[in-house]
This record gives sequence, structure tokens and C-alpha cells, in this order.
Amino acid sequence: MSENEQFVTRGREFVKTHPDYFDVLNDAEARLKNVSGPTLPEDAADEIKKLARPDIAYYLALPENQPEAQVLLSMKGERARDKIRRLASRLERHGTFRAVTSKPDEVEAYLAQRREDRRTGKRRR
Repeated sequence: MSENEQFVTRGREFVKTHPDYFDVLNDAEARLKNVSGPTLPEDAADEIKKLARPDIAYYLALPENQPEAQVLLSMKGERARDKIRRLASRLERHGTFRAVTSKPDEVEAYLAQRREDRRTGKRRR
């Protein structure tokens, strides 16, 4: 599977959990049109595609992360690639866009079983 195909596949998976993905990217593009200046360096865009990490583009497009995106806009070459790799590592380490699944609460399960035992007469108060 090529880098582009892998990026598209992961992008589809990411959009399922973040349906506002395209809206956020379009809003970021609109913000950049109002500011005359550089766009995302080609090296950074290539690194995002190479890593197949659409979550990085989403992260950089969020309004609250605009200062970090502005710093990246001024970088070129290996510095931009390194910044993207460090950002990918940080997002992975902190689980920023990982889907949250509720784990069964052990205490709640114990209390439910205890209530059931009381109700059936297996346990007294």
C-alpha cells in the first residue's frame, strides 16, 4: 500500500470518529486566507502523508493550536519534518485523538452484584 493510499485509509477512519474533520480544515484554510503569509511547508505536508497521520493536520487546524501551527509555517526542510515527527510522537504518547471507550467500573460491578445478592437473599445487611 502506497503512502497516499495509507493516508486516505487512515483519514477515512479518523473522519468516522471526528465528523467535523473537513469543517475544521476548511476553517483553518479560511483563517490563512485572511493572513498574508506562508502556507504549510511542502516538507511538512509530505511528512504528514508519509506518517499517514491525518490527526496531525486536524490538530494543527484547530483554532486553539494556531500558535503552534504558525511556528511550523515558518519552518522548512528537515526542521519542518522533525517538528511533524515530534508532534506525532506527542499526540501518540498522550492519546490525544484516541477513541475513548468506557471500561467497566469494578466498584460499580461489585456494588451491583451486592445489591442483587441482597435482593435474592444471599447476603444480609
